[in-house]
Amino acid sequence: MSFPPFAAFNSASSQTPVPQRAKVVRPGQLGKRERTEMKATRSKRGQASSSCRVKDSASASGEDGWQMTGEPAEATDAEVEGEKVGSNMSDLGSFSKMVKAEMENSRKVIQDSMAKMEDMMTSCKQELAAAAGAVNSSTSLKLEVAVTEMKGEVEQTLGQFDGKLESAMAEMHNELEQRTRELEGKIAVATVEVTAEFEQKLHSIDRKADAAHAEVKVLMQDLKDAIADVAQRLQQLSMTTQAMHAEVKEEVKELQASTKKADEQIAEMTIQMDVLKGAIVTVEAAQAGEAAVEEVAEEAKSESGATDTSSLNPQEPVQPPPPDALWLAIRYKKEREALELLKLPQVPGLNDLEHGASMLQLAIVYDLPEVALEQLRRPDFLQVNAKHSSSGLTCLHRAASRGQLQVCRAILARDDFSQAQARSTGIVQWILNRDYDFPVGSTALDIARRAGHQSIVEMLRLHHR
Repeated sequence: MSFPPFAAFNSASSQTPVPQRAKVVRPGQLGKRERTEMKATRSKRGQASSSCRVKDSASASGEDGWQMTGEPAEATDAEVEGEKVGSNMSDLGSFSKMVKAEMENSRKVIQDSMAKMEDMMTSCKQELAAAAGAVNSSTSLKLEVAVTEMKGEVEQTLGQFDGKLESAMAEMHNELEQRTRELEGKIAVATVEVTAEFEQKLHSIDRKADAAHAEVKVLMQDLKDAIADVAQRLQQLSMTTQAMHAEVKEEVKELQASTKKADEQIAEMTIQMDVLKGAIVTVEAAQAGEAAVEEVAEEAKSESGATDTSSLNPQEPVQPPPPDALWLAIRYKKEREALELLKLPQVPGLNDLEHGASMLQLAIVYDLPEVALEQLRRPDFLQVNAKHSSSGLTCLHRAASRGQLQVCRAILARDDFSQAQARSTGIVQWILNRDYDFPVGSTALDIARRAGHQSIVEMLRLHHR
């Protein structure tokens, strides 16, 4: 089916020529050329010529003058413009009529074309309906045949698939049963092995647990023994502390008594000083008497010869110092007084023990090395090997702890000293002793090394060799 070309519907309108629009000339747009053309047009139409002035060429009078000639005068711009406007208006009227006629023709052509198109649409619809009916009938027949064929093929395919599926299921069932039996056998073997290994590990764990239990028992017993030992040591320490406290109290009491005694001795010494002052006066008087006696004796000698006058010069006996004079001088660090006492032929209390320590140890403890050396020079000093009653420290221990090198040498130089390797045996209880930082069982060399007295360490090493 083909449609006629659209140009056929508009054939009538294409046959009618459309006139061109006349050119409209506006005023003020005319030049010299247009003006010349307008002049020619006016002469052809027989318009009257305009008058113009010409110059008179009379040479006799010598004056300029104007005269009428037969030539047309030039038209003005207004006249030319008016003529053009009139011509344009006539052209517009004819053009409008032509346009109206053309529009009427076009309307008729369009109406005819619309009628033809409606007829063509109706015929097309009829043809399409007929074609659709034919197509539907043939298609339904073909579909029924195709569906029947496909049903047969599907049923055949399903039958084949069911057979294959049944055979595959049977094979899989057999294989599954075989693998299940194999797996059950392996599980049984593995269970036996795991059970045996587990029992073996349990026996090993039981043995280790028994051994650990025994070790724990031993450790618990050791811990109990250690706790008992610590408790015993704490009890001993408490007892020692109580004993030290009691000793300190006793020492304080003794110090108070010694102070009181010293005060009494000071009072006695004051009295003795007064007595000595009186004795000095008496001695001076005696000396004066002796001088007089000597004079009398000389006179008698000169008269009767030599005469024994020794009975006329009696000497007063010197009073010995008190027994604790040396201890008090060391206790109150009266070094000069102690040295004066040690110069006496016999020193009371030289070999006595005070608070479990000898006078030599006390002199070392109270930092009186000269007093200690003076004691060591005396052959009647017999306590060079004495040990402290509670700590077992010797005079060499004391001197080594305080760095008194000369005292250590003097102690080792004594032939009767035999405690160079002695060890401490207990807790140091002497209140002024700085040896309490040293452990029990220390020698003088150990104490000197721990105290940092290197010179004493070297000397003791040489002595031990």
